[in-house]
Amino acid sequence: MNIAKYPFAILSAALFTVMLITPISSISNLIWLASADMPVGFITWIEVILFDFQRLGIALYAVVIIGFGIAFSVAGLISRYSSYSGKYLFAVAGAVAIGMALFLMVELLFQTQLLGGNRSIIGKILHCVAGFLGGYFFYYLVSVQRSYTFIIRFLGILYAYL
Repeated sequence: MNIAKYPFAILSAALFTVMLITPISSISNLIWLASADMPVGFITWIEVILFDFQRLGIALYAVVIIGFGIAFSVAGLISRYSSYSGKYLFAVAGAVAIGMALFLMVELLFQTQLLGGNRSIIGKILHCVAGFLGGYFFYYLVSVQRSYTFIIRFLGILYAYL
């Protein structure tokens, strides 16, 4: 179980982070629409957030998995070969991974802002905070010995999300 916990911890931390990032983008889009004098009611808020979880969340999950895989591998190497270790190293790695993913999404897709929360500095900060919390969650998952029920619970939560 020792080797299997790392991939499942990355998948779990990515799912947790996407569940934080998606409402940030949805709500910032809705605030922008409301500021442009568009009629945005409570039902519209709920519909947009649920639609973004359903459509945006899956693609964003793949992007976050790739970013977290690279960032947490580098953080693991840093913690192994230096005196830096602990939860904040992985948390900072998660924030950097999300920041780089946001930057690369804009640069590689013809200067197009795909995420509504990425249009403002507050949204960028909130996305990076979500990555920080995802990295902290990853450290929490790998710092304790897990059993096989962890994998079964993860698969159940992933199925419910999808």
